[in-house]
Amino acid sequence: MQVAVTMFDYAMRIDAMPGEQHSGDHGVIQQREGMLTAVLLDVLGHGDKAAVLADAVENHLQGCDMTTAEPLDLMMNLHDTFRGSRGLVASIARIDTDAEMLEYCGVGNIGVRILGSHATIMVNRDGVVGYRMVPPRQQHFPFTAHDTLLMHSDGIKSHFDADIVAQVPQRSAQVLLDRLFARYVKGIDDAGALVVRVSACK
Repeated sequence: MQVAVTMFDYAMRIDAMPGEQHSGDHGVIQQREGMLTAVLLDVLGHGDKAAVLADAVENHLQGCDMTTAEPLDLMMNLHDTFRGSRGLVASIARIDTDAEMLEYCGVGNIGVRILGSHATIMVNRDGVVGYRMVPPRQQHFPFTAHDTLLMHSDGIKSHFDADIVAQVPQRSAQVLLDRLFARYVKGIDDAGALVVRVSACK
């Protein structure tokens, strides 16, 4: 008899642009029974005005059951709810360990990749959520034990040296996140990132 054993290891960090107290980058993670949904968003601009909208979007998402909603539906909900705002870019990923699958929807310049045996770099639709965007699409990717999801805003360089991905299965989500911030933060914008690892699957 095969028994499913699932453990999510995740970490998130949001740093305001140097000289600012608040950030327009925010992240939200929800999990339940082998399902985890992660959202990283970046409101246009930075500072207090961007943070006000980012807080509103985060509170809205926290009020949703993100683990049962399709990422595409969540994206369209954000677009409709915050239409007419200063706008944001966002990436939404839902991991289903039973299906060993990651469902994904992204709009704008959030960098997203899978590290591990199913290494993939996601390609997002162009546009601004809440303003104007190319109709988003939902994509599906294999995601199994020891794969790692990495999301980061454009306050972090998108081109990593080999050391950031070396020995990924042996590194915790927090260690990988710390290395990312230590080496690849631009320092001229808000910087946000999250890392999710599945340490075991069925």
